[in-house]
Amino acid sequence: MKPLFLVLAVALLAVVPVREHEAAGGMALQAVADSLTKLLPPCEPEEPLPELRPAITISAYDHLLKKYSDEIGWDWQLLASVMYQESRFNPEARSPQGAFGLMQLMPDTGARFGIDTTSSAEEQIAAGVRYLAYLDRLMTRVTPDEKERIKFILASYNVGPGHVFDAVRLAESAGKETTVWDNNVDSCLLSKSLPEVYTRPEVRNGYCRGSEAFSYVRSVMARYEMYMTGQTSVR
Repeated sequence: MKPLFLVLAVALLAVVPVREHEAAGGMALQAVADSLTKLLPPCEPEEPLPELRPAITISAYDHLLKKYSDEIGWDWQLLASVMYQESRFNPEARSPQGAFGLMQLMPDTGARFGIDTTSSAEEQIAAGVRYLAYLDRLMTRVTPDEKERIKFILASYNVGPGHVFDAVRLAESAGKETTVWDNNVDSCLLSKSLPEVYTRPEVRNGYCRGSEAFSYVRSVMARYEMYMTGQTSVR
């Protein structure tokens, strides 16, 4: 059976008037085209294709990062960026201050979250994520925005939440946005290495190498963005 629109096209061609002094074919076909356009059902808009992210391998621990990142609602690539910054994916890494393992927890913090230097890679990652979840709960006091809070959590992971809360109080005193990291709280944390700042009454935790935490947050976030675009070259 011929489609209905073809039958209609033939019928329309039969009734379109053709004059000898006109280009009969062009006029007739245009009339048919216009008529058929009116007969066709409206097109339904196509649903947009889902955004495809490149599948990449970042480390030997990607399967564990994917497993445990769900516990804090992070992209596993963000957790991978933290791990690289901390240990370069080396489970035997040790810092001069005593931090150890893939997530570089200090001995007291490690003990609090159930690990020591003999713990497996998976146990180290699980403990690091539990500590990040703890910092997340603390930083909800600062901002309810989950994405913005990530930067506060990262700074806390690096220098401790006490110094971050000091920076928030300094931001408030300076009339800055206390719930925004970039160009607000981060600059106040950066200033905590100055005697005229860390001796102020709103500073309760004293001196801090704020430049380290400032750079730490920027490096982790930049590498995370790089991982999300499919790049694995580290920097």
